[in-house]
Amino acid sequence: MENWVELIEIFRNNIDASAICPICKIGILTVTDIAFDNKNIEKGGERLIQCPHCGVSRIILYRNPPENWFKKK
Repeated sequence: MENWVELIEIFRNNIDASAICPICKIGILTVTDIAFDNKNIEKGGERLIQCPHCGVSRIILYRNPPENWFKKK
């Protein structure tokens, strides 16, 4: 089972990836990008990874966002 460090790397490389929550092992994690500046999203921001089942979340700060920044379909 993936730990948070592995999951963060998975979502950094593929925002459309699907992963089960490592805490409750039930919920499918969701990803939301939050820009520092909505008029210039390339300035970076935060990526919120959250489990809708148990509510656990992790926030990753991106000053230099990955290529898939704000690219979720």
